[in-house]
Amino acid sequence: MGKWMFFFDVDEFIYVPPKSTIKTVLDSLSEYNQFTIEQMPMSSKLCLSSDYGKTYRKWGFEKFVYKDVKKGIRRDRKYAVQPRSLYATGVHMSQNLEGKTTHKTEGKIKKFELKMIGDRLQKTRQ
Repeated sequence: MGKWMFFFDVDEFIYVPPKSTIKTVLDSLSEYNQFTIEQMPMSSKLCLSSDYGKTYRKWGFEKFVYKDVKKGIRRDRKYAVQPRSLYATGVHMSQNLEGKTTHKTEGKIKKFELKMIGDRLQKTRQ
């Protein structure tokens, strides 16, 4: 059994800042049995325009540009747990485990979520 188990969707990917690795992030969170991962939503309405007219050469999601438009304190989150301390899981967080949980992972690890995944010929909207 692995030391950490991650819960996220097929249209999401994990990001760690430059000069960090998943291992260094996990090592820095080793005192916890669960941590949540902040969501950074992406939009199919914000797209790279420098190659306009050549969209057939790229997958739609390769053209997405991230823009932080979320207002307020709360974002959707997913999580990772140390499975040996877990009794049951949930979709966005487990409340059935032994040990400590942290939500203070800003700047350490994020997840980006693509709101649409289409076929290769699908054009972005703008």
